Amino acid sequence: MAQDFYQLLGVSRGASQEELKRAYRKLARELHPDANPNNAEAEEKFKLVSRAYEVLSDEETRARYDQFGEADCDGSGAAAGTKATSCAECNGTGQVRRMRQSILGQMVTTTPCGRCRGMGEVIASPCNKCRGEGRVTKDQTHEIDIPAGIAAGQTMRVSGRGGVGPRGGAAGDLYVHIEVARHEMYQREENDLVTNVQVSIAQAALGVDLVLATLDGDETLVVAPGVQHGHEYVLKGRGVPYLNQGGRNRGRTRGDLRARIEVVVPKKLSSKERDLLLQLAKERGEQVAASDTSLKSKIKSAFS
Repeated sequence: MAQDFYQLLGVSRGASQEELKRAYRKLARELHPDANPNNAEAEEKFKLVSRAYEVLSDEETRARYDQFGEADCDGSGAAAGTKATSCAECNGTGQVRRMRQSILGQMVTTTPCGRCRGMGEVIASPCNKCRGEGRVTKDQTHEIDIPAGIAAGQTMRVSGRGGVGPRGGAAGDLYVHIEVARHEMYQREENDLVTNVQVSIAQAALGVDLVLATLDGDETLVVAPGVQHGHEYVLKGRGVPYLNQGGRNRGRTRGDLRARIEVVVPKKLSSKERDLLLQLAKERGEQVAASDTSLKSKIKSAFS
């Protein structure tokens, strides 16, 4: 006798979609094949619970289930009231043996049966819904937990979430290829996070306290007076978590955060700003380009 889907999930018939989802997640965690290796009973119940949630999570199939119960061929591929019969071509083995004579003697080859496609059974009256396959194509949405520290190009395997085999065959696995979106502020170098921090000439010379956004909240970055372009401030252990802490990463939980100083030189100056910089250059005995704009124009035209 078929089990009631609501009882399988442990909810009432009036349960909301949120209640169904919570109940399914709890049972799926308990019964998942990864948590119960070599436990056929748990694997079978996991399939039943997944099937129950698949039907009840969709409003249309839930309404049909509430009215008629679960109707299809239960994965057999045979129409209601019928069943598959043993293949006469291969006597139910799913294989045929052929013998041929060669100069080396008799040779026997074994190949899948062409009549039953290696199943060992044939269906005289196939199910209208699945056309004898015992499975139908349907889009499904699965929620998966992405571990902290995963990188672009890595692949996650989700057991039992792939397509099912024909006529009640076990489900395969789902492979999820990871792509990590770019961040507007940080670039990732292995498990380090790197960002460019722009400071003006005055800030580089005199020092400045800046607010730096990190994974753990805002951090005050103290830029020392006289900092040079390209200097890096390193915040230890404030980067991306390590997925694998073996080998050279043993004992380390996260990478570092590196704030790289970028001294920005203004492209345009006001007259007052120019005078101040000329005064600074004079004070330091530094040679600078001529400030006569007409002279600069002549020099520019000479090289154009």
